[in-house]
Amino acid sequence: MLHKILTITLFTALSLGCSNIRLRYEGTVQTKDGKVSNVMFEKSYAVKGGIPEFCIMTGIFMGGACWYYIVMPTVLQKNDIVNDATKYVRKSLNDETLQPQATMIDRISWEDLNDTATLSPMAN
Repeated sequence: MLHKILTITLFTALSLGCSNIRLRYEGTVQTKDGKVSNVMFEKSYAVKGGIPEFCIMTGIFMGGACWYYIVMPTVLQKNDIVNDATKYVRKSLNDETLQPQATMIDRISWEDLNDTATLSPMAN
């Protein structure tokens, strides 16, 4: 009985801590004049669809919905950060036609932090 209570408590604590996902986008962008810049963009997103709650409810059964966290970032989460990074680049360089090319999109934490971004010219 104590084992079950400890397991439920552990899954609940972990799940409540995973209601956000922080992603990092890294890539490059080339302007019309041929200049290339590195892009780094980080943003936290809410984990949608009731996954944290469902993880709590099913966690006692061999992890239940908690296994879903292993596959994150999902395709939809990757699309979100690509769109947000593209908006950042276009606004920063004042060119709505730019399309940055991602070199990496990855989960970096479960924290809910402010957005961070850098756009730095590449050395020739």
